[in-house]
Amino acid sequence: MVVVIVLYSVSSGRPGDAGLKSAGSARDYDGTGADVSTVGRASSPIAGVEDLEDENYFGMKNVKMSRDLQQAANGPPMQWVAIADNHHVVNDEGDSVSDAIQGSADDCGVACDQNENCRSFTHCAGQCFLKSKTLTGFEKNHWNGYCTSYYKTADTYRPHNLALRYPSDAPEYSFYVYRAQAPATAAEYPLANVNVGSIGGVMWYLHDEVINDCWYGGIAGQRRFGITRIRRFKITTKATKPLFDKGMNFGLKCSFDSGECTGPHRDHVEGPGSGSHAIPDYDKYGFYVGCNNLGEWPHNEPVFQRARYYPSAVWYSLPGACPTMNFRKANRDCKLHFPGGKCGHPDGRGNCTYSVEEAGEIDIDELVGITPQWANRAEFCKRGGREGNGASGAWGHNLHFWDNIWDKNRNAQRTQAAMDAFKKKYPNMPVDGDLPAPRCDVNAKNFWTN
Repeated sequence: MVVVIVLYSVSSGRPGDAGLKSAGSARDYDGTGADVSTVGRASSPIAGVEDLEDENYFGMKNVKMSRDLQQAANGPPMQWVAIADNHHVVNDEGDSVSDAIQGSADDCGVACDQNENCRSFTHCAGQCFLKSKTLTGFEKNHWNGYCTSYYKTADTYRPHNLALRYPSDAPEYSFYVYRAQAPATAAEYPLANVNVGSIGGVMWYLHDEVINDCWYGGIAGQRRFGITRIRRFKITTKATKPLFDKGMNFGLKCSFDSGECTGPHRDHVEGPGSGSHAIPDYDKYGFYVGCNNLGEWPHNEPVFQRARYYPSAVWYSLPGACPTMNFRKANRDCKLHFPGGKCGHPDGRGNCTYSVEEAGEIDIDELVGITPQWANRAEFCKRGGREGNGASGAWGHNLHFWDNIWDKNRNAQRTQAAMDAFKKKYPNMPVDGDLPAPRCDVNAKNFWTN
């Protein structure tokens, strides 16, 4: 949907777990699977089934789900992960299959892979205990301040909110979103940890913020950010159960800046480096698709009131892996703990809320009439041409496609021209009317109410 606009920012990693009892010591684990600790018995904040009234909550259905995920063809790679964050050991570890091995958790994983009888392992501050038991991630476990059980899985998502582990009953929606971008590169970056928009939202963005430049970055004829095209994507979304139970299919739109969710956050900490402040919402609702009707909070500033004159101007946020950190700083642990919502086909689990399909692109110069009348935009600008400036209200010179940002009828015509350009270029693909976008139904007050 929309191109870009970074108003907030994010910080980095996940905060330390709170509410756990004091850590145990080396004597808390003897390598046999027996818990000999007299302290540190707090249940897991993620997978503490001891806290559930119905211990069959993690029954065979859930074990099968975990195994299906692990065995899915062409799925994500299998990885060794902690059973329920660090310092938790499963109640039944199975038998040891070797003597203790010295090394890190990564060393333990390599050793287990090389031992045909090893299915899991326990790591205790520099020692590995290889185990015979196949773990699924849903086993009962207990806090241990010295040791951690590891198992291998392709599904590394372990949400605090247990409802996020399972598909939801929310409706599924498929619709087009758009993004204004610079020319294609050899490797297009994935549509994750970005903002996109409705066609009206993107056209307003171009009109108000992009078209005025003729020399951006010192390059003749270049618009702001080097933007030359409008890309279209078909996305399919499905809300998680906790979000849908509150009557919403979308959460609050987050402004992504260099891959970071930079706000707004419920504690009002915003801007670059504030990404970790999005964690409470991701923990509660999963990695939801966010939306915002432009002109309404959080984009209700005077500049965004002009967007109300464009039809159905909406922006969306699409959280990918590690949305809490700038992509230059995102690391393996962050991506494991915060996998994002993008998946093959959304089912409403916390890490499977949307999918993306490429659906074509159009050239902005062709859309507005710069080409073929001029050889290119550089030539257009050189000869005194200007597209206009929506922010100041200035009209164009030698080109009048963008004249009058305050005219709703003209804005509707511009938006329709873009949709017609897609239809002409891709006659066999559905048009916007065939895939109507659902209403942006987020309610900020309700979203942040416990």
